[in-house]
Amino acid sequence: MTQVNLLPTDTKVRQQVRRTTGLVIAAGVAVFCFLFFVFVLQSGRLANEQHALSAQQAVNGGLSTQIASLSRFQDLKETVAAHQALLTAVEAGEVHWSGVLRDASMVLPDQLVLTSMSGSVNQAIGGSAGPGAGLIGGIQFSGISVDKPTLAKWLTRLEEVTGWVNPWVSSVSKDASSGRVTFNGSVDLSPDATVHGATQ
Repeated sequence: MTQVNLLPTDTKVRQQVRRTTGLVIAAGVAVFCFLFFVFVLQSGRLANEQHALSAQQAVNGGLSTQIASLSRFQDLKETVAAHQALLTAVEAGEVHWSGVLRDASMVLPDQLVLTSMSGSVNQAIGGSAGPGAGLIGGIQFSGISVDKPTLAKWLTRLEEVTGWVNPWVSSVSKDASSGRVTFNGSVDLSPDATVHGATQ
C-alpha cells in the first residue's frame, strides 16, 4: 500500500526536526541519568573508602601512641645491655673464690681434712705466664688423710671440678704411730674456672 503525504514540505521538515530533537533530548537525558547513577555509585564507594581510611588512621594513631609508650623499654634494654657488657668486661678472668671453696668441699672425702688452702690468679689471664700454657692460676693446699688411697681418691676427684687441672702432691709424710698421711700439693686453674668460663 502506497502512503501519500499531503503535508507541505516545510511542515514535513519541521516534523523530522522535532523527531530528531526529541531523540537527541531523550539520548541526552539517558546519558545524564547514566552519569548520575555512576556518580552516586562512585560517591558511595568514595564515602566507604574515606570511612575505612579514617578507621585505619585511628588504628595507626593508637599504635603510634603504644609504640611511643613502649620506647622507654627499648632504652632500658639498651642500658641493661651496656651494663651487662661492662660487667662482663670487668669480670673477665675473675675467679669466684666462694665457688672454689664450695667445689673443694664437694669433692673432699670424709677421711681427709684440709689444714690450709690458698689460691692465686696470674696477671696475664689465659697467657703462658703461669705454671703451664693457658693456665690462669692455681690453688695450694695442705692437709691430713687417714691413708694414701684416700689422698689418691681426692686427687682424682679434683680433676672432676670444671676448670681444675693437673692436681698433684709435692710432699707426703706418714706418721708412724697414727698412720695418718700429711701432704702438701696444688691444682692448676684453667680459663674454665673463671666467672664466664673459657669463652671470655
